[in-house]
Amino acid sequence: LGIQNVWIIDPPAANATVAKTAETGEVALKRSTGQVVKDASPEEIEQRKAHHLFAQRAAEWLTVREFQTTTECISELRRTNHTIWATDLSQQAICLTREVLLPEPLLPDKLAIVFGTEAVGCTHEMLTEADERVYLPLHGFADSLNLSVATALVVQQLFHLDPTLLGAMTEEERTNLRQQWFSKLATQRLLSSKDKKHQKRLNTHLVMCEKILEQKASGKHLQPEQLAKIQDYDKYKKEAQDLEAFLEQKAQKAVQELVKNPPAPLSDMRRADEHRACYVGKKTKSRQGDKWDNMPATTGYNTTTHSQSNSSADYFRELAGIESRNEHGKMASSKSSSTAN
Repeated sequence: LGIQNVWIIDPPAANATVAKTAETGEVALKRSTGQVVKDASPEEIEQRKAHHLFAQRAAEWLTVREFQTTTECISELRRTNHTIWATDLSQQAICLTREVLLPEPLLPDKLAIVFGTEAVGCTHEMLTEADERVYLPLHGFADSLNLSVATALVVQQLFHLDPTLLGAMTEEERTNLRQQWFSKLATQRLLSSKDKKHQKRLNTHLVMCEKILEQKASGKHLQPEQLAKIQDYDKYKKEAQDLEAFLEQKAQKAVQELVKNPPAPLSDMRRADEHRACYVGKKTKSRQGDKWDNMPATTGYNTTTHSQSNSSADYFRELAGIESRNEHGKMASSKSSSTAN
């Protein structure tokens, strides 16, 4: 949506972590002290799981900061000279329209737009501390929106009110983001399908070994097959670390010039029919039958017949200096003896 910095205030039970109890093996909410939160509801446990999952996925392309309390978040916003606008439907809220926000400038220089929970909205503390309470103009019979829709529409409204917000960041911030994003894109494309499968198996094995090692540390009796699995843990861990280091080194090399001289940003989000895809499972697609025939997203154009060398994977491998693969499927560089399974 054009927003880079997202700050999250932990839900009330967020100072607790989802874990299995040693006594029963059941999933429960545990505080940092190890104490089980006895009155935690199933909804709170699922909320904490979802909160962690959201933060992990969001952090891939966003700059996410997390605060344990509303007080901490407000204090940091004041320190960084942000103006706080809290979304609200009370009589004190003003409408997010040009006519109401006049005179110019319509928006503060540094604005933090706050969204509360879907059930009860922003906390009393946040509403009290906010410099302004705002709401989105709605038409029709609906007087409120769910949180994700409200967030998207409010953010879009802010960009309509002040188009200069698009890409508004310092050149240093922009360079740092390019370094992070370009390296991540390159890393994802340096491995072949075979390499990626091996990496996935390797990581899965390490996770299993770590769980067994935790059981061993707690004094639990291990089965012979479990002992056999952790025997080579150090070897597999080193292999994973070497592969990660190899990819990071090659990715940094691949994007060095791109960071200095980046390609022009996409300004047209429309896609050619050949590049549209149907993001559903095979069973769902087959059930639709004739209904989805001849639609661009389901046609399945072959876009690689003219030249396999046009792929982004080959592009980044060439920039990284990865020129060939040996007979064992290992990646090889003409200028380095480093290899990775």
